[in-house]
Amino acid sequence: MKKVYKYRKKLHLEQGQFYLFKLYKKVESSDGVSYYVLIDPFGNKHLAPAEHYLTYNLKIGSSYLCKIDKINCLGRIFIEPPHSFYKENKIYLFKFFKRIKEKHKSGNTYIYYIFLGENKYQAFLNTPNYNLPKYLKSGLHSFLVKKISKGKVYIDF
Repeated sequence: MKKVYKYRKKLHLEQGQFYLFKLYKKVESSDGVSYYVLIDPFGNKHLAPAEHYLTYNLKIGSSYLCKIDKINCLGRIFIEPPHSFYKENKIYLFKFFKRIKEKHKSGNTYIYYIFLGENKYQAFLNTPNYNLPKYLKSGLHSFLVKKISKGKVYIDF
């Protein structure tokens, strides 16, 4: 079942769907975090953390076809503006850069392999057994952009 967000009885935004949002302005919260204010096709305003999209070259007053990346159990909508270079489900060339460990809010530790694309954007590969085949550590290789979320590109082979 798809998650649907209903706001003021005006709209239904569905997780995984694309909608045209206007980038209205950039604001800063009292704790110093910057957000983009996006207006959906129904006139409702939404916030997206600006720190995730600094390299996207977004312009105030412009409209973007954004994906509803997630709607959580509280009804909060996570909006993903279009990446300035990569598209989901397309294949691109990447070169191995480094291995990192990341601890999530849940307490779980994940190991990611970071690859660099032709344009120097980082892409993250999560392998289930935490071992990267040796042939992937040298040269350029084709990877599928599986997901783009919170400004991060996730790839798979």
